[in-house]
Amino acid sequence: MTDRPEHRAVAAYCTCPTGGTSNASIARLMRHHTRRSSVSPRSSRRSILPRLDEGIWRRNARSAGWQGCGCRSEPDHNSTEHSQARVTPRAVRSEPVRPRREDHTPEFVGPGTPLTEQGIAKAAASLGLGAAELWAVMSVETSGCGFLPDKRPKILFERHLFHRLTDGQFDDTNPGISARSAGGYGAGGAHQYDRLAEAIGLDRDAALQSASWGLGQILGENFAAAGFADAEAMVQAMTVSEDEQLMAMASFVKANGLSRALVQHDWTGFARRYNGPAFEQNDYDGKLRDFFAQFSGGDLPDLEVRTVQVLLTYKGFNPGGIDGVAGQHTANAIRAFQHSVDASETGEIDAGLVTALA
Repeated sequence: MTDRPEHRAVAAYCTCPTGGTSNASIARLMRHHTRRSSVSPRSSRRSILPRLDEGIWRRNARSAGWQGCGCRSEPDHNSTEHSQARVTPRAVRSEPVRPRREDHTPEFVGPGTPLTEQGIAKAAASLGLGAAELWAVMSVETSGCGFLPDKRPKILFERHLFHRLTDGQFDDTNPGISARSAGGYGAGGAHQYDRLAEAIGLDRDAALQSASWGLGQILGENFAAAGFADAEAMVQAMTVSEDEQLMAMASFVKANGLSRALVQHDWTGFARRYNGPAFEQNDYDGKLRDFFAQFSGGDLPDLEVRTVQVLLTYKGFNPGGIDGVAGQHTANAIRAFQHSVDASETGEIDAGLVTALA
């Protein structure tokens, strides 16, 4: 391999396990050095590399010792691209290899297992507090459920974080998902994944770090405090179960010294540090106080009822909310499901119903 600058850049940019150069690798390399050839908001340095066309980059790649590997030119969320080390304006990091989805399951859809007694007990013990405090935080953050009806974790994408993590380089071209100011959320639910997908197409790692995930709405940026090696690992755990989501929240609370505020029921102190300085706009501390008052009296959600409610939503039946209370809406949803499978329409919860829903 020669010692020309563009050859060194190619070798540093991508290590392909098969020894090949994909069209996607070339495209990303071109985009990266096109971005780096202009002045970033944080630096006055310009790239030493020329703006080269695709043919030149491909010849440089071959000169660096790469062979074609036949990868497609655009990433496919249902398949695995070769792991690549990339240079970003922030640092040099290696992207983990994502598992190949042979069953064509949409990305971010996992088992979606509902919360269990064991999961709550483990999280509560790690923080030295009771279940009522945990339920209060979960109820404020996600209305009591960590998954959407399609089994993807609940998320909220933060455009101002994506702006910061990418040095604002996409503000002009993608203002809906990259801006200096917070906001512009639009609808919740699946729409947030539309925004995430747009960001992933630009910078996957920054995109995952810019969304808050699961029951505790932990930002991907806080993966280390939540107990994970990187944002990718954290997101993968979030797809598995609400128990995993709750433990990530507990780890984050503990790592940031917030458990004491919960134990002492300092709702304002907890809200300020957990939700941010604008917590008063949504009465975050007041909601925590109200939910704790409800749950501390022993009126905790019934986990069996709650499990049925979550599973009903996965099947497309609306139980009227995920609250662990067997009300009329839940009974109606059960009857509708039982009718759909030609079962006796009792509207009641039993082991047979749970098995059928699972």
